[in-house]
Amino acid sequence: MKIRCVIDTHVHADHVSGGRRLAEATGADYVLHESAGARLQFRGIKEDEELDLGNVRIQVLHTPGHTPEHMSLLVTDKTRGPEPWFLLSGHTLMVGDLGRTELASSAEEGARSLFRCIQKLKNLPDYLEVLPEWQAQLDHRFRAPLQPRVWHREGRGICTPHAGEHTLAAC
Repeated sequence: MKIRCVIDTHVHADHVSGGRRLAEATGADYVLHESAGARLQFRGIKEDEELDLGNVRIQVLHTPGHTPEHMSLLVTDKTRGPEPWFLLSGHTLMVGDLGRTELASSAEEGARSLFRCIQKLKNLPDYLEVLPEWQAQLDHRFRAPLQPRVWHREGRGICTPHAGEHTLAAC
């Protein structure tokens, strides 16, 4: 299996992602939203842009709020059908919570953006599986990534090794 791109849903300074290192180690593209403004080299993608990875298609949804460049990923397994199967929400949605809004903007500005994003996500089809990122951090004993992280079909798919909590490696 060859990793073709590594996607971080967002960047900010309260933790470190291994996404860039994974991309460098595998020769993959490092992918961020075009508005990320990162100092390192990355492939910028925008709202509604699609990454075609054989049997898998990933559509970008710009979901600012947690951070201005944050994005969620709408994933379609074309062998299942033409409709999206699941949403990887990054830190827009968490189990029992929403992403913090004061990390890269004012709390009020971030909250307004996050509210608009939630309205956008509410309009997605009801059949769509929604995979939030972390559990709410009210009790750190329960802070653990959700387990269904590896998905692979006929040599192409999505694998999320523990490169970072918001990193996706697309194979």
